[in-house]
Amino acid sequence: DKAKGLTKKRLKLYTEGRLGVIIDGTGHNFGKIAKQKAEMEKLGYDTYMVAVNTSLDIAKERNKDRKRALPEDILIKSWSDVQNNLGAFQTLFGATSFKIIDNSKFLEPKAAQAKFAKIMGAGLDKFVTKPVKNPIGKTWIKNQKKLVKNKKRFN
Repeated sequence: DKAKGLTKKRLKLYTEGRLGVIIDGTGHNFGKIAKQKAEMEKLGYDTYMVAVNTSLDIAKERNKDRKRALPEDILIKSWSDVQNNLGAFQTLFGATSFKIIDNSKFLEPKAAQAKFAKIMGAGLDKFVTKPVKNPIGKTWIKNQKKLVKNKKRFN
């Protein structure tokens, strides 16, 4: 609860400053992600989703190694929900703003980090370097530029 509270406070601070935000979640609850997406877009953010996917067997194997392992029935339900939501997420975010990454191979930590950085770099670099598309975000940027310009004029 304490960690969730801190995360919520940080998200509020980040979004008030219109900083870039990455929201990490399992993807088993489509409605929750759809709501978060709508809330972010209402603030002016463009949104993008990266789904890191794995096979059920690998998910079970990795779950055994976790400090806070899930009971197998909950793991299977969550994994199944994610699989069933992938198509809906692609529709929700659109083909150019949705990417699935297969994370089924076991790699040493350094190799895994390098692979992830390469995959994410290719997808996220394209996304974060694009001009903002959201009309609310465009207006916010325009207003911020006016504020900076006026501040310089009065200093």
